[in-house]
Parts: sequence; structure tokens; C-alpha cells
Amino acid sequence: MASVSTNFDKEEHYERVAKKCIEDGHKVPTYGFLFLLEISEVSRTLSHELVRQEQGFYKVQASQRYIKMNEFSYTTPIDVKEMSVPVRVHGLTVDMYYQDIHSIIEQYYDGCLQSGIKPEIARYVLTNATHTKLHVAANLEALMRFGNMRCCSLAQPEMQELAWEIKYAIAEVNPYLGSLIVPMCEKLGYCVDSRSCKKAISKEEAFKILNATRN
Repeated sequence: MASVSTNFDKEEHYERVAKKCIEDGHKVPTYGFLFLLEISEVSRTLSHELVRQEQGFYKVQASQRYIKMNEFSYTTPIDVKEMSVPVRVHGLTVDMYYQDIHSIIEQYYDGCLQSGIKPEIARYVLTNATHTKLHVAANLEALMRFGNMRCCSLAQPEMQELAWEIKYAIAEVNPYLGSLIVPMCEKLGYCVDSRSCKKAISKEEAFKILNATRN
């Protein structure tokens, strides 16, 4: 026979039990915490990367096919923000900035719509920098795994910024659960990436120390 334990009606009791299980290495509680996230003002480049996060992630993204880009906005990587490049236009060479390119794209896109071109066709001119919006549902286990990879200083800057924002947003709701979303080096105590930023010791160094303590 099944019955409901009244002990679990108390949120504090449930959190205490879940915390103990997580600290003891049991993952089951991390699958039970589900978070709904609204992600906006991020590039299509980021959303394409986010597609790779499959297990435990459920995503709905704003469609460029049906939604007109009335508010044209885009992400500007700091590396190219002040950079100009000579571009050939109708036989003339013009020094153009990143912002100039997107200004031209916006004008062309708007012109297509005004000429009766459907958004599903006009969108072909848009770049991966164009902003998009997503609604994401993810369990804690998926977000912890996401943080391990994307909170890392070697992650793509925009994705790294998003990962830390998600961590802080969850920490506002529950500080303990937010504290579980950390870079891989903080989780393991050493870096597993061959491109290490040197903020943590390497895996090889960690194992040397471990073997030295065993001898």
C-alpha cells in the first residue's frame, strides 16, 4: 500500500534530506529540482551552442520564420567592437566597422519586409549575432553539468556570461543549489582541459600529489 509521508510536507525537511543525499554523492535529488529559465538578448551563435546541451534540457526558441525583427539587436564581441576592415563595395574600398555591417543588414532586412518578402525568406540575411529569445526548462543535474563546462574561463565569452547569470539567478532562489553550479576545476580540484588557464593545477599534477601521499 502507498501512503504520503507528512514529513515531506515540510520544505525545510525535504531540502535537508536532499542536501545530505547530494553531499553523499547521490544524484537522484538533482534530477528532481526543475528550473524554468527565460533567456533573452543572446545571439543565435549562443543558441546554436545551447542546442548541444540535450540531456535534462528542454528548449523553446523564438522563431525568425514567423516573427518579424521589429527591434533589431545583436551581440557585439569585444574583440571586434573597435575594429575596422577594408570592404569592397561596387568597386570602391570602404573601411567598415562591425556596427556598420549590421546597420546595412538591418536596412536590407527591413527593405525585404516592406517589399512583401516573408520573414522566413528575409531572415537569410541575418547573422548569427542577431539576438534571440529562449525559454528553457532544465533540472539541477543538467545545470550542474552545464556549469562545469560553461562557467570555465575557457568557454565562449557570451556562453560563460550566461552560465554565471544562471548560477546567480538560482542562488537567489536557493543559495545551496546555486553553489553546486561551478566550473569543472572547482568541482574536481584540478583542470582537465589541455588549454588550462592555470587557475587550477592540472590533472597530472593532482595525481602526482595524490600518489605522493600514498607512498
